[in-house]
Amino acid sequence: MDYILSIVILACINMIAVLGLSIFTGFTGLFSLGHAAFVGVGAYTSAILTYYYSVPFPLALAAGAAAAGAVSLVIGIPTLRAKLRSDYFAIAILGFGEALRVILENLDITNGARGLPGIDSFTTLPVVLICLAGGV
Repeated sequence: MDYILSIVILACINMIAVLGLSIFTGFTGLFSLGHAAFVGVGAYTSAILTYYYSVPFPLALAAGAAAAGAVSLVIGIPTLRAKLRSDYFAIAILGFGEALRVILENLDITNGARGLPGIDSFTTLPVVLICLAGGV
């Protein structure tokens, strides 16, 4: 039963990420190929805060969302102000996502490609469903 529950939780987490992509695509008409980078910024921020600094999970989750929003603002202002066509915008965001992946894999604080071991799982099905319902 734990395996099925973990698959359902991962599916719901991906649904939350897709909601963000859907909102972005609907408002701008542009397609983002680097959306996972912003999800990764939020995930790594909350994971690092809980793992190294023992920040409570709800606070770390809010900080992760704020960090992802700040990074998207820093990337969004130059790319959207330049009025890049959809294909150039997608390539620019994809390049940012790949650069961020390489950076995160080589940082000591993220433990490289091995990731952060032993993070407590605060994500339960009710928490994910509440976040998913809040996103809709």
